[in-house]
Amino acid sequence: MESCNKTGVRQYKKSACPRLRWTPELHEHFVEAVEQLGGKHEATPRRIIQMMGVRGLQVSHVKSHLQMYRSMKKRTTIHLVVPAMLHEKETPDSVVPSPPR
Repeated sequence: MESCNKTGVRQYKKSACPRLRWTPELHEHFVEAVEQLGGKHEATPRRIIQMMGVRGLQVSHVKSHLQMYRSMKKRTTIHLVVPAMLHEKETPDSVVPSPPR
């Protein structure tokens, strides 16, 4: 571990690429590109950038946004489907577990 200090914790390295604020419009454009490319598991950052055609958008921006989009969609789907399924099977004596966080 070359980049560690004496405590064994790696030093934080600031990204060379400036941070991008994903506006609702930019995110909607991103989602449209992802869907046109076959969905969140088929789309790749480079193809998304090509589809979006936004000047200044970098692979690192899209890479991290796609990763977050994949995980958020997964959580949103679970939160919508699981409570509905539990409600259908619920009986007066059943215990309903709280949704995962």
